[in-house]
Amino acid sequence: MNISQIKHELLEWIDFYVQDIADIEAIKKAKTKKQLKAILKKHKNFLCAQNIVTMIHIDKFEKELFDK
Repeated sequence: MNISQIKHELLEWIDFYVQDIADIEAIKKAKTKKQLKAILKKHKNFLCAQNIVTMIHIDKFEKELFDK
């Protein structure tokens, strides 16, 4: 794909959790595929962190329910 096509796909893409990539301006300003790939990787890292926080939150909730 060329850069314009990749930008279009990134701007339209919705992830598994029904979230788009937040840094729209970075996508629009990107000049290289390397920059666009870094934006996608940043979103991937965000999803990983989000998952960790979610697991901690549910573990805490589980303790509240069953360890009292």
